[in-house]
Amino acid sequence: MVPLAARSLLAGAVLVFVKMVRDLSLVVLLVTPATPLLSVVTYRYATEGFAQFANAITVMIAAISVAATVLARRLQGAAQPLGGEVTRTAEPIVRPDGPDEPTTSEVPAIRLRRLTRRFGSVTAVDAVDLEVPAGSFLVLLGPSGCGKTTTLRMLAGLESPSGGSIELAGRTVADGDDGRTVAPARRGAGLVFQSYALWPHMTVHANIAWPLKIAKWPKPQRQARVQEVMQMLAIDELAGRYPGEISGGQQQRVAIARTLAPQPGVLLFDEPLSNLDAKLRIETRSELLRIHRATGATSVYVTHDQVEAMTMATHVALMRDGRVEQFGPPHELVSRPASSFVATFMGTPPANLLPGPDGTELMYRAESLRLDPQGSLTLKVLEKSPMAGRWILSGTTQGRRVSVATADEPREGFGDVMRLATPATPDAIFGTDGQRVPT
Repeated sequence: MVPLAARSLLAGAVLVFVKMVRDLSLVVLLVTPATPLLSVVTYRYATEGFAQFANAITVMIAAISVAATVLARRLQGAAQPLGGEVTRTAEPIVRPDGPDEPTTSEVPAIRLRRLTRRFGSVTAVDAVDLEVPAGSFLVLLGPSGCGKTTTLRMLAGLESPSGGSIELAGRTVADGDDGRTVAPARRGAGLVFQSYALWPHMTVHANIAWPLKIAKWPKPQRQARVQEVMQMLAIDELAGRYPGEISGGQQQRVAIARTLAPQPGVLLFDEPLSNLDAKLRIETRSELLRIHRATGATSVYVTHDQVEAMTMATHVALMRDGRVEQFGPPHELVSRPASSFVATFMGTPPANLLPGPDGTELMYRAESLRLDPQGSLTLKVLEKSPMAGRWILSGTTQGRRVSVATADEPREGFGDVMRLATPATPDAIFGTDGQRVPT
């Protein structure tokens, strides 16, 4: 019966095609505003008494769907050799004439080589090079539009690089030069979205279990892992509630737990605290650091808040116009800024820049300047505020905004004019190109 059925279906398909050509429908070959869709044609045939034509069209649609699925899987398999499940061996190779090759513990958790992303004529990320040690807490910091979120999305696999490459634990997961990439689910990275992105119709337990279910974890292991991460984030009492029944801070913890559940090697955070109030942000920062240390994963955190960067990061990559302006430990960016941009972005308050000779800029920290009736500069006061046992006075001088740290509260306030003195030697000098001048 099978051969006869196949012949009948083939004959029916041929008849349908001939009829469509005769009626100038050409549904499969050409679609115009006046051309009915396949579903409409099938319905018409079925209601007008041409059931064999409707059945044949249905079979044709199913066959096309199966063929497209098989082709997609073959194409995905062809791209697998780029990264796939290949990992570098942990055994060192001993050479008689030199030191051992690096082991996996010495391979950077993240390596970006000339990573670039373009959107038409706009270059959002411009030839970024970074190497992040395993277990680090990297903060991608910078103003809006600097490329930090685009970089994070390329790490997650949500954007494909236009050039350069991304390596995770020594494994190339994206190469923009030849257009190949590893699927996000196979990168061993988890992403916490800014908007939490929880399923509203699922309970807390079901939201956390969802990625494990998709990954086909056995049910006993899945249940045990969900319980483990819920206890880690102290949300096990919320297991049966829905996202709409818990607070914003609790939703954030659920989103983090869902990301931790599959045990990713890299954790990606896209401004996860921006929707929280000031007090809850401080508490959640501490929670994220505790989770980072408990899991041992390498974390990448995007923010425009340099206070978050200073309190959480082991490494900071300060970005500007798609490039990394400076990369290193947070204290290094504050104590030895590589450019005038870094100097005025980092620190609370940030450093002051005043014009110097030959177009240079002189950097003075807030504690280096002092209020002095005999000072050479005039300061028009704009505001004053207490901060960590001292007073910060902000104002303008020589057309630039500056901050001065004093031990006692000044009597002067908004609109008053004071005298300001600078030390004989600035804290740093920046050239006309904005780069630090060696001293």
